[in-house]
Amino acid sequence: MIRKTLAVSALLLAVALPVAAEATLEEVLATNIESRGGMEALKAIETLRIEGRMAMGPGMEAPVTFEARRPNSMRMEFVFQGMTGVQAYDGETGWQIMPFGGSTEPEKMNEQELDNIIDQADIDGPLVDWEEKGHKVELLGTEEVDGTEAHKLKVTHKNGRETTMYLDTEYCLEFKSKSTVNTQGMEVEVEVTYGDYKEVAGVMMAHSISQAAQGAPGGMSITFEKIEANVDLADDRFAMPVTEGADEEKPAEKDGE
Repeated sequence: MIRKTLAVSALLLAVALPVAAEATLEEVLATNIESRGGMEALKAIETLRIEGRMAMGPGMEAPVTFEARRPNSMRMEFVFQGMTGVQAYDGETGWQIMPFGGSTEPEKMNEQELDNIIDQADIDGPLVDWEEKGHKVELLGTEEVDGTEAHKLKVTHKNGRETTMYLDTEYCLEFKSKSTVNTQGMEVEVEVTYGDYKEVAGVMMAHSISQAAQGAPGGMSITFEKIEANVDLADDRFAMPVTEGADEEKPAEKDGE
């Protein structure tokens, strides 16, 4: 349970104060930031590199690397059956390489794919500076979730997507979320569980994430084995590669042709 995980952190015990179940949204968000390490520590992280393993079922495991850089760039790579998949966003363009279906060239994401991945480029998460980012956050009360008393938040993202977040009432750290994503033209409710919080560069970060789609068998889990903050990340890590012939200009048409 999340309280047992958090109890081992001296940092968390030093800064976090319990919040009453009838707390206001402002109190919940303030405690969330303090429990994570404080605004100064959060903002001091300019880049992240995360290495781990993604399990998708019995015998199906893939190494995964996630990189992010302020203000809003991200790149994720995963290797499966000797092939490397890439999903990336440079703040303007979302692109991917998915060789599993036979395509080895970078392709731009469609609008739905971009909406599903763009929030991952936000190092701080949607609750930090949410008004400046154009989000809307509402406190819907408290309820018991998986045996833990939780504050229930509704986050309406700038792009209109809605996420329900559950924060434990003691430290106001997120341990579960639910959202609806559009996959191949179908809306699917996805549930994500966060756990194994550990300190990285003064900030508490989840080191395990599991994800399951409603009505679908199995699910996916990621265990983070190494998280590094403020590593050097070059611009071309996020920019879409230019393929041969992509930047060639077409001959201008002559009048009358």
